[in-house]
Amino acid sequence: MINKAKKDVLAVLRDARSAIKKKLYGNLHGLSDHVIHSISIYQDRDIVDVAVAIYALHKIYNKERHRKHKKIKSFTKDILNLLNQSIKNLQKNNYEEFRKDIKEILAHIQKLDRKINVYMEDVLDFARVKKGSRIYEHGISLGQAAKTAGVTKWELMPAAGETKTHEKYVKPITKKRLELIENLFGVKIL
Repeated sequence: MINKAKKDVLAVLRDARSAIKKKLYGNLHGLSDHVIHSISIYQDRDIVDVAVAIYALHKIYNKERHRKHKKIKSFTKDILNLLNQSIKNLQKNNYEEFRKDIKEILAHIQKLDRKINVYMEDVLDFARVKKGSRIYEHGISLGQAAKTAGVTKWELMPAAGETKTHEKYVKPITKKRLELIENLFGVKIL
């Protein structure tokens, strides 16, 4: 992992740990989105998994029924321990263990409860597609965004089609631009 990306990921992991400890669960969504910038630059699969994990945690903690779940205290304790481990491993450049920590966080999310396991799989899938569409918004090709997010182009296309990326960069057509077009192509538009 490139050093600058590593610093970004470390900061996000620390902030996510702090948000969970302080029960500021709304901050998790923003932290997940913050990671997208690093993904778009470095296209590192490990960073995508971090974004997906934090986004899925956001979804869990922002649902009252999950916050009141009988296993939420032990789940939170495990997540905080794994976040601590992942931070330590990333600081030591132990990327293999860091990857295992993040995969373990994703596994804990999936096994929180049998009843919500299907829901969590949907959340994880949705998170990957959502993060893939955000990568796409940063100017990465659809194919590369899908590959980086760990989804197929077919899964990503509907979400990418809902973005307004193409509208962000289009200059409004002014009278002066219309005149330029008319002169260039020898046509009368209005």
